This record gives sequence, structure tokens and C-alpha cells, in this order.
Amino acid sequence: MLTALLGDFGPWIVGIIGAIAGALGLYFGGKKAGKSEAETKHAEDKAAEAVAEAKATVEQVTESVKGANDVQADINRLNPGDAANKLRNDWSRD
Repeated sequence: MLTALLGDFGPWIVGIIGAIAGALGLYFGGKKAGKSEAETKHAEDKAAEAVAEAKATVEQVTESVKGANDVQADINRLNPGDAANKLRNDWSRD
């Protein structure tokens, strides 16, 4: 009886099993591709964030150096006695 059923419906059973296997293969293959795509996107976002952070740090350092250079230029323009008087006036309590 079983052989009679397999004889008549054997090709159909093999076809259905093949279709299910193909569908599962597509599902898991797509899932894997989507996961790797998401990981790549995440890595790109992190890299862009790191670049933006580095740019901000460079700008901050540039501004600090510019400010220090401006102060140094102002001090260099003063006469030697004026620089000492300015320090004494700025730091004295009275």
C-alpha cells in the first residue's frame, strides 16, 4: 500500500520537499545577506561618527592654539616693564 502511494505521488512529494527546501534556503540566505548589510551600515555609521569627532577635536585644538598665539603676540608687543605691570595688576588683591 505504501509503495503504491509512493509510486503514484512520489514525484509530487519530492517536488514539494524541494520547493520547501528552496524556500528555506532563500529565507536563510536573505536573512544572512540582510544581517551582513546591517553590520556594514553600522560600521560605516561608526566610521563617519569617528571622523566627525576627529574633525571637532582638530577644530578645538586649532582654536586653542590660535588663542595662545594671539595672547603671545599681545605680550610680545608690550614693553618689558608693561608686561610685568600688567601681571602685577591682574594678580594683586588691592
